Amino acid sequence: MGTTKSSEDYLEAILVIRRLRGSCRNVDIAERLGRSKPSVTKALGNLAHRGLAEVVDRDVRLTPEGRRLAEATLDKHR
Repeated sequence: MGTTKSSEDYLEAILVIRRLRGSCRNVDIAERLGRSKPSVTKALGNLAHRGLAEVVDRDVRLTPEGRRLAEATLDKHR
């Protein structure tokens, strides 16, 4: 199953935020992407369902597969 542009945006945002801050919260993603918190929460649910991200104590993390996709997306956008 391919990833959507939106999924790639979220994965890339999580990667970049974690690199900058060491952690990532829903609100950080919402601010970075200019989306509402409910839409971020819904998107994270979809990413978690697909095994690309997980939320642990409000900290949004990438799975190894999610990180691979995020890094590929970041490279593509550079």
